[in-house]
Amino acid sequence: MPARSPSRQQIHDTLAVPHQRDGQYTAIATDPYLRRDDHPALLCALGVLPDTPVIDPAVMAATLQDVQANWDWNSVWGWDFPVMAMTATRLGRPDLAVDALLMETGKNHYQPTGHCPQIGSLLPLYLPANGALLTAVSLMAAGWDGHGVSTPGFPDDGTWNVRHEGFLPWPGTPHPHRPTPRTAPKATS
Repeated sequence: MPARSPSRQQIHDTLAVPHQRDGQYTAIATDPYLRRDDHPALLCALGVLPDTPVIDPAVMAATLQDVQANWDWNSVWGWDFPVMAMTATRLGRPDLAVDALLMETGKNHYQPTGHCPQIGSLLPLYLPANGALLTAVSLMAAGWDGHGVSTPGFPDDGTWNVRHEGFLPWPGTPHPHRPTPRTAPKATS
């Protein structure tokens, strides 16, 4: 791999690290740090994005658990559930990934037409939810480069028999010092 230019290396070296508070990531680095009536977008840092040295999986696992237990689910939008599923998949928690996709809330409901309404007749379809669902399922089914586990986003306990076709693995080889998703330690409730 070619060396970075000095100006890009300087940018890399001075990027802010994600803010943590009480063992969890925050949405912003100043008060109020987190609003539970907004998107849980802080989960995107490990899920939508691959594993990087910047994000600590244990801290992200605690963050995911807190989001699932304490978020204001009436305030979210349809793409937030697939984001949670992708984070859970990357953390080796396929049980939480499936739970996120199947969470029963008004904004995580798909009609027979495939539409995911968000504000009733005011917004009867919300295509970002559809796109995010397809994106999450592709990660859950195909995994990512170097992970070595088939269908990492679905529990391997006999409750799911997943076959897929045409999904390519996502980018993102796990760091050599980190466990693969199926051997990652389970977060406690």
